[in-house]
Amino acid sequence: NMNLGDLNRWLQCNNYPTNRVQSIIPARLPGYRLAWNYWSESREGGAANVEKSPNDEVLGGILEIDPTLLRAIDAKEGHPKRYSRLPHPIECFELSNSAGQLVWLYQVTPEFRCDEEKLPTPDYLRIVIQGAQALGLPEDYIKELASILPPPP
Repeated sequence: NMNLGDLNRWLQCNNYPTNRVQSIIPARLPGYRLAWNYWSESREGGAANVEKSPNDEVLGGILEIDPTLLRAIDAKEGHPKRYSRLPHPIECFELSNSAGQLVWLYQVTPEFRCDEEKLPTPDYLRIVIQGAQALGLPEDYIKELASILPPPP
């Protein structure tokens, strides 16, 4: 959800108010890794997930939102069936100053996790990369995201 254009498109298509994100803060989540182990019917390909991984970290954004938008994001993520919002917030760190913030984290539920990798479509990966670029995430992380799919022939 770090690509606000894509988030607002979904909100509008599903009759939720748009432009409700108060701010988005570039951040890192230590102890987790980006995983492609979920098949999204709506995206027609793999969709991002995060999994515990003690020596890794995931970069992204902290969305500061109101309770109305939290309910909308729950619906977007299929909470609690497909992606589940963890029962309690976890600590995430701002990239600019390492300040810790408690955040809600969504993970694919065990019954929807795939045993094998499910690569994203080029369109979905572009949405993720555009969100990372808009946040000003480090260029090496954006290159890492771009390398998930082989270059087109």
